Amino acid sequence: VALVPKSIYEQYKNLAHIQSYKFEYLAFMQNHFFWHKNVSNHKARDMFIELIKTEFSL
Repeated sequence: VALVPKSIYEQYKNLAHIQSYKFEYLAFMQNHFFWHKNVSNHKARDMFIELIKTEFSL
């Protein structure tokens, strides 16, 4: 699980095991959140999303 700049994501987006999500409401940051596509239940990812939502009052 990672939150990375768009430029880093662009380098790796064609890898088969990468799944990504762009936070539209954080577009000003130009970051993508990505994780291994075969992991559907991921506590760290879910907690990280909640942390971001809390931090930015979303």
